[in-house]
Amino acid sequence: MYYLDIRSTNPLALVSLIFAMAASCEDLYASEIAYLERLGPRYTGNTAHNQLIDHIEYQLEALGLNVTTDHYSFDYLNMDKEGPKLTVDGQSIAISSTYPYSGFTNGTITAKLVPLISATLSPFAEGSIGVVQLSNPELSQSILIDTWNKSQSWGSTANPVAATSLNAKIPGAKAGNKVDALVFAWDESITDQNALGQYVPFTFDYIGIPAIFVSGNSSKIIVDAAMKGRSASLNVPGGLKPGTPSRTLWAVVEGTTCREETIIIVTHTDGPNVVEENGYIAALQLARDVVSAKPSRTHVFVFVTGHLRIPAFTSHGQATSRWLDDHPEMWDGKPHHRKTVASLALEHFGAIQYTDDLKADRYQPTGRVEPELLYANTEELFEVTEALWLGADPSYTRISKPSLFLQFGEGAPLTAQRIPNVALVTTPLYLLAEWRLGNEVALVDMGALRRQIQSFQRLRTKIDGMESASFGVPGPLLSG
Repeated sequence: MYYLDIRSTNPLALVSLIFAMAASCEDLYASEIAYLERLGPRYTGNTAHNQLIDHIEYQLEALGLNVTTDHYSFDYLNMDKEGPKLTVDGQSIAISSTYPYSGFTNGTITAKLVPLISATLSPFAEGSIGVVQLSNPELSQSILIDTWNKSQSWGSTANPVAATSLNAKIPGAKAGNKVDALVFAWDESITDQNALGQYVPFTFDYIGIPAIFVSGNSSKIIVDAAMKGRSASLNVPGGLKPGTPSRTLWAVVEGTTCREETIIIVTHTDGPNVVEENGYIAALQLARDVVSAKPSRTHVFVFVTGHLRIPAFTSHGQATSRWLDDHPEMWDGKPHHRKTVASLALEHFGAIQYTDDLKADRYQPTGRVEPELLYANTEELFEVTEALWLGADPSYTRISKPSLFLQFGEGAPLTAQRIPNVALVTTPLYLLAEWRLGNEVALVDMGALRRQIQSFQRLRTKIDGMESASFGVPGPLLSG
């Protein structure tokens, strides 16, 4: 196994060394996954995230590409590595996770625990620590995700991303909320291990009220204490760092015959574990292919920042929305602008499946890959993808389509602009979790990752040769 460290040598020499050392693409992919594990969580704007962006930039430059950088700054919430601490009557209470960009306490606060039916009622608990019980219910995915083949509809799942996004939104301090802090107490619908380190919900603006999650026995203790009107002490250390820099990279490979028509290939660079986000590995592979192949159409490779801090970068959609807003000349087809005829969005490759066994109180791998969430946003691209895709499970391919209101992932902004798109955005239970349960590299099935990359290689080659009118026109997407 080869480990990559961009800080140890000249970047161009480093990339040359990588290719010399890697006996195959599989070795290269595995070394990239190992590198992500060594970096640790890449929260938007932190040191590890910046190192990965540098790492990607050097590889693009080694291919001879001119890399354009979009520089941004935002208010970064720097959380102390020691993490939050919660005590009730001197008893230390285990904390599952911190609510992203909720707030910090400026030292330890002690206040009465007040039970609340919902976080929306927290403005009525002024000066207290509100306690909200939270469930992780089974939800029908087919309500949110449609499929082209109606016989392949999605079943149900209990994912903490959905549960917190729907039921843990907090009225902010600017809205008059004067609660001192909030504790979300998971009930028995989620195991301690599944709840551990979840970076959820991640799409809300800065709240100004510190909040944490507890689970299992900690939930029972804190709920009982709130019912009895007892007090608790909470310390959520941290502080805002205004003007924290981050950047999006993009590079263009000019087409040979259709230079004014573009194919956009996009991924994001921030994520808490080796599955979220490893899409850059596939994007770099496609970039290597395109540089060698001399494509017909111009290819635009985009590595966006801000996926885990969307409100700081755009007022709508996903992180890719910001790049599209900033660079209409690359896609909208207006006079003197290029026209994007198709796009690929690359996220979450090779994910293995975990399940919560509530009866046995075990969170464990199933021995299978996570079912792929693979979108095609036109019938024409569905047919092409169905013919070419051989992905995580080579015996089964299900292709989803966006609904009027929703498409998950960074493909959504492209659909919202009516750009034909194929997008991979598989969503295992641990997708937003900072992994603390052992070997993180084992979350990736390397065979599945390789097959998914190869499928995108076939798709890219195919769409580069298709007629412009043959991609179809996506339907409207109201949430992009």
